[in-house]
Amino acid sequence: MCTARNDTDPGKLQSAVEIFFKLYGVRKFHIYKPAVLASRIYIFDPELDGTLFLKTAKQVLRLLSAHPLPSAIDDLKQRLCYECPDCPPDYVDVFLRSFDHLFERVEVASEQCVQLRFDLLPSCAKMTWRVLHEHGEPLHFEEIIEIINERLRRMGSGKQFSGKGFIALVQGEHEVVPIGKTGMYALRSWKMETRYIKDLIESAFDYYGRPLTFEEIFNYVKNLRPDTNRSSLNTLVRMQCTHHIEGKRYVPHKWEGKQTIGQKENRK
Repeated sequence: MCTARNDTDPGKLQSAVEIFFKLYGVRKFHIYKPAVLASRIYIFDPELDGTLFLKTAKQVLRLLSAHPLPSAIDDLKQRLCYECPDCPPDYVDVFLRSFDHLFERVEVASEQCVQLRFDLLPSCAKMTWRVLHEHGEPLHFEEIIEIINERLRRMGSGKQFSGKGFIALVQGEHEVVPIGKTGMYALRSWKMETRYIKDLIESAFDYYGRPLTFEEIFNYVKNLRPDTNRSSLNTLVRMQCTHHIEGKRYVPHKWEGKQTIGQKENRK
């Protein structure tokens, strides 16, 4: 299989193709010019079903678009067999062997893994997913937007995103999750604590089942969210809880007037 630009002179193209296939002992060939990739002309060996090849290529691109992280080639074949039984798995190998000069849409992420080119990812949410994956740690949304826009500029893309609408841009992407109200974002697969601090305060009382000192609340919350600010937590505790001077312990407002049942004094 080979390719040629669509501005190539038809006569020269025909002669070049004939010479090319004579060198390889092939007497017949097919020429396809698919509308989906109209900037190129694709010349296929007659042993390769050109229409089926293009269908397979489109399905591979669709799979890579839906999952922006590097995909193992074997996994791609399995997903293709499941979602599009008509597409031969062997054609995936043909497509990936020729992507560098044929489609220019797929890039090598690592050995035996490929991914869709960054600027071709379908949404800011997918780009955020990849950026977080590549950095391996939570990032503030302003930094994420800056990284995305810089990469798009370097690739010559006209797309740019604004941090003002970031929440709306990533809404609906299950894998990208905010960390409370900090403006930081993480991947769900990291299994990090992402609840609001006020919810963690309530969780502390549910866990211990008794009035707590501020230090106990602080240690519980900080264990789940190491970035917890002591002063900010103190303000939230005073807003959510009633301070019992005796013993310097707090109880949540929802416990007022109720007897604490099932106290778990053994939890330290």
